[in-house]
Amino acid sequence: MSWSIALRASLGDTELDVSVDTTANTVALVGPNGSGKSSMVRMLVGALAPAEGELRVAGEWLLSTQSGIDVPMERRCLGYVPQGFSLFPHLNVLDNVAYGLQEGPAALSRREARGAAMAVLERLDSVGLAHRDTATLSGGERQRSALARALAIKPRALLLDEPLSALDVTARHEVRQSLARHLAATDLPTLMVTHDVRDAVALGAECWVLEEGLVVQRGRVEELQSSPCNAFVEQFLAAGGLLPGTGTGLPGGERLG
Repeated sequence: MSWSIALRASLGDTELDVSVDTTANTVALVGPNGSGKSSMVRMLVGALAPAEGELRVAGEWLLSTQSGIDVPMERRCLGYVPQGFSLFPHLNVLDNVAYGLQEGPAALSRREARGAAMAVLERLDSVGLAHRDTATLSGGERQRSALARALAIKPRALLLDEPLSALDVTARHEVRQSLARHLAATDLPTLMVTHDVRDAVALGAECWVLEEGLVVQRGRVEELQSSPCNAFVEQFLAAGGLLPGTGTGLPGGERLG
């Protein structure tokens, strides 16, 4: 797997200018609110157009403003889990997961889509959620339902935009560990946006630290921890309890190293 991303855009007071190539299977885009993380994911999924840029995922071109390539959102085949999960409140879990399979030129019938959706829920040990009303779900159940919906389309890669931000501390820890297990089981290339570097620890991800629209440092959390490139990265890691001797700030006193 490879990600090749070069995007430039004006985002209000922030100029986004990101150019990164990596063979990492899981990437965590970390940084404070307003650094451009969510806007970058919206560009990747095709919901926001950059002024200039290129995007290749797994060797396939999805965007090149120079060459006139701009694959439409529905054909990029990227699984997307937005902030707050955005499940349809009028549909049960099974029909939420089946929804994307009934759209586009390769649309399945409702019966076929529901059968495929049930198979995805089974893979995620979530068959018991199939006929539940989304309003009755816990934070962890919502996360699994949204992940199943993203996986149902058999995406080439998965984009997670702050999928844990709406949860309280206890639920966030539980869902973080659950997400790590499910992603490890699917082995799907994943880019996760978060303002909490502890999410990257849980996923074993390569971190891209975004400051005011620029990737100022990238690497495994242990590498950032041992050699922060500037005061911003050092302060960001410290805020998450990720400087030498401070632990990870996770329940149970887990530490790096």
